[in-house]
Amino acid sequence: MKVHLLFLLILLLSAFPKHGYTGIGRINNLCPELIGLSETANDITHSSARTLNQEYQLTISNDIQISPNILEFDIELFNPDTIQDLELAQLEIVLSLNPAILNSGQLTAIIKNGSSELSLLQRPVSITFDSLSSIIHLLPQPLPGAGNGSIISEDSTNRTRVCRIRLINSVPWATASADIGFVLPPEFLSTNIQEYENGVSGSMAVNTINCYSSALNLTLNFPAPPFPEHFSVNGGGIYCQDDFPATVGLNGSETGVTYRLYKDNSLVDYLDGTGAAIGWECNDTGEYSIDAVNAAGVVQMDGVALIQIHPEPTTFLAASGNAVCDGTVVNLIAYTTNPGNAGEYTWWISAQGNSSMVVTNTPQYSFVPTSLTYISVDYNESSPCNYIAESNTVEVMILPPSLGGSVTGSGTIYLGNATETLHLINQSGTVLKWQKSCNRDVWTDISNTGTEYSEIPSNAGFWSYRAIVGNGECPADTSESAVIQVLNRSLEVKVFPQGIYNPITESLNKAQDGHSDRFQSDTADIVSLRLVQVAPPYAEAFAFHNISIPASGNIRVELSAEMQGSYYLVINHRNSIETWSASPVSLAGNTVSYNFTTGANKAYGYNLLRAGNAWVLYGGDVNQDGLIDSDDMIPVDNFTAQFQTGYIPEDANGDGLIDASDMMIVDNNSRNFVSSVFPYAQELPVVLGFPVHHVSESDASCMAEVLSQGSSPITARGICWSFTPNPSINDQHTIEPGTTGSFESNLPGLTAGTHFYFRAYASNNSGTAYGEIFSFTTLSPEGITYNALPLVTYGNQTYNTVLIGSQVWMRENLNFGTMISYNQNQTDNGITEKHCYDNDEVNCGD
Repeated sequence: MKVHLLFLLILLLSAFPKHGYTGIGRINNLCPELIGLSETANDITHSSARTLNQEYQLTISNDIQISPNILEFDIELFNPDTIQDLELAQLEIVLSLNPAILNSGQLTAIIKNGSSELSLLQRPVSITFDSLSSIIHLLPQPLPGAGNGSIISEDSTNRTRVCRIRLINSVPWATASADIGFVLPPEFLSTNIQEYENGVSGSMAVNTINCYSSALNLTLNFPAPPFPEHFSVNGGGIYCQDDFPATVGLNGSETGVTYRLYKDNSLVDYLDGTGAAIGWECNDTGEYSIDAVNAAGVVQMDGVALIQIHPEPTTFLAASGNAVCDGTVVNLIAYTTNPGNAGEYTWWISAQGNSSMVVTNTPQYSFVPTSLTYISVDYNESSPCNYIAESNTVEVMILPPSLGGSVTGSGTIYLGNATETLHLINQSGTVLKWQKSCNRDVWTDISNTGTEYSEIPSNAGFWSYRAIVGNGECPADTSESAVIQVLNRSLEVKVFPQGIYNPITESLNKAQDGHSDRFQSDTADIVSLRLVQVAPPYAEAFAFHNISIPASGNIRVELSAEMQGSYYLVINHRNSIETWSASPVSLAGNTVSYNFTTGANKAYGYNLLRAGNAWVLYGGDVNQDGLIDSDDMIPVDNFTAQFQTGYIPEDANGDGLIDASDMMIVDNNSRNFVSSVFPYAQELPVVLGFPVHHVSESDASCMAEVLSQGSSPITARGICWSFTPNPSINDQHTIEPGTTGSFESNLPGLTAGTHFYFRAYASNNSGTAYGEIFSFTTLSPEGITYNALPLVTYGNQTYNTVLIGSQVWMRENLNFGTMISYNQNQTDNGITEKHCYDNDEVNCGD
């Protein structure tokens, strides 16, 4: 099959008037569409005429297909008027490409470098191709001013080439050809062709006279020519800095073949073959190779050219160490950049007014100075460029010696731990200070003048420690350093939020944002991890927000140096119940792990939900108030009715759609009264008691007041009493209704004529608090109060008495002496002995 290659030369007429131009204008003859291109030197031509005389021609010529998907052609300009020069001021050209040749490929149009014969100011500045309109557009430069135009050739056999255009198709063209024809468009389109005449620029008028073409059809994808011949790559070698640029080329070439130059396998330039040797100027060191390409394919040319640009060397001596202690060997090293293949070093020594030359042919020189000495060195390069590089002069002075020694104690520790004790050894002189540096950063001073040092590094990294030692007038010397690697400690926590947990895969689903993943990579969602103090009021110590949680549920944070001790771990997720670790977690280890998913007992108050083989955070706390209730269900229900989507808290299951499945999570957890569970401040109530205000033979009444409930609500309050001085709720006690505030208790069933102790109490979840201890005596039948009865004191113990009839009796057993086992008999050994019930000292007074 053959396809027409159609070009429309649209010569755009400038709308600008020619101010001051009084001459006869040039007329641009427009040939609207020309079908086909010549395969040889035949041309498609547009011409211009001044009246009846042909004035210039714009021609497409030298068209050729150089590969299955590359076409090239020239645009040339010719001035047939041998009487009057044509000074081209500006040229804008539009080509309409036959759309029939456009196949499934993408077409690109470029201007071949160096192909234009116009002056720099008239060459097309760029080229564009519009695939919708099949238009190739050459854009002009601004008008440069009269005298700066291009003079167009008057030789019809050597026309002025505007440029050469290359059309590159991303796929090969199908074989095609067509007859040449002319189709006049509905209206004229004109090019912006301007000339300078009498110092004034002017546009040319347009007509259709003398449009012609003698072009032949171009056959696309004609039979491939033979592969390019092999030619040898020549050039290369070593060049000195001042030498002329090196040349790389071929000993021959073929026309119709493009030769491409590569430097270190990267394309740098190309040339068309001429039938003779070709070459490039090369100024860079590298390996150069050349290949040839035509429609048949690519052929690598023979050999490569190695170019080495040898720069001028430089030599210098380091100035450090130019003040040395007496008797010290001075080792000098000459540093030479860009040395040649052969060279030698000449050292110059000057001391005590005498100068000498030492040819060592080595870059090193060592000596023991005895006085002030000046040293320099020359590098004499004999090959390849015969350079001489002179160094700087170093002054060496004699000073008393100091030795820095070295520091021992290198090793590895974790952040937050102290280094082992660093020791300075083998030093000579006084320690002036220590220095440290992290990751080879600047050295900072340490106020330590001893030979030992230890510290807790402030961050992870490689820490270097050294000492600065001075000995009298001798310059301070720096010790060899010890390097300690400080590794980050980490906290690893595993947790599964209920809404996005998949019990089948035992991993987390990725949270959705409508109908796509909210997060990239393996991130399923984000959570926050807080570390709070273990004692009331449980203040937040550290926090890590917006932590990516992957499908595995494992999150990891780095522990800074100040993160020491134990803390509760608190997990927050956008629509899950805040969950605390069951107990404080110690950060003492280098890698601390805590897994919420292995059991309900891993959360404070067992506040986790069983889901398959794992335990998960309760979901559905949409408003994050610590309680799943109707306040969470209402927005979920509203958004369900609205078919709301997105990454929002109401999406309890994280699938990006708010619907009944989200309501189910919220509703189930709401019915189970799910809320946050966390440790509270262990504060007891505050209670105040008063003396009795009524006593009889069998009861008594007293008042008390609960001033504060403490850290949790009151669970019980009342009065407790006993025969012993410290009554508690384990003894007789009343239980009065209410929480805080005043209350009155009646103590019933008391024994007449008996002394009792009592006090008020109040209990909450933290325990029981007691008020002040008071006492009273119930009335006896004869109306004698207990306060009239004596208390018996014996052996540092006080015993209560009771009135029976008219006699006073002891109410308690005598508790005196040393307890012996009940199966032992008392003996006359001078020791007071006693038996106690159940061999228990507590029961000795019963």
